[in-house]
Amino acid sequence: MKIGEVIETVPCIDEFVKNREVDLLFTNNLSLRSVVVVRDERPIGHITRTHFYQKIGTRYGYNLFMGRQNQLVIKDNPLMVEHHAPITEVSTVAMSRPPEDLYDDVIVTRNGLYVG
Repeated sequence: MKIGEVIETVPCIDEFVKNREVDLLFTNNLSLRSVVVVRDERPIGHITRTHFYQKIGTRYGYNLFMGRQNQLVIKDNPLMVEHHAPITEVSTVAMSRPPEDLYDDVIVTRNGLYVG
């Protein structure tokens, strides 16, 4: 089975979207775990709910981050795989990530463009 057969699509945003809008995405969809950040339809990173609120939730985080663009909170090292990759290989790689990234979503691409 290929990873492209089991993808879910999450919202994608460009890198210039303000964190205030990212907050609205998360608060309006409580089951949303992350959003993908794209440049010309190619993923460049993602923002996970946990990482976002860890940054925003610091003493000065809200004032520092909410009016600014999302580049400050992007995790720019997500696991990205092509849609034809076998699920077994993707799961092996996913489970070997650092503990803080272990349960982050996997970004699936087709010819480098975001699909899910």
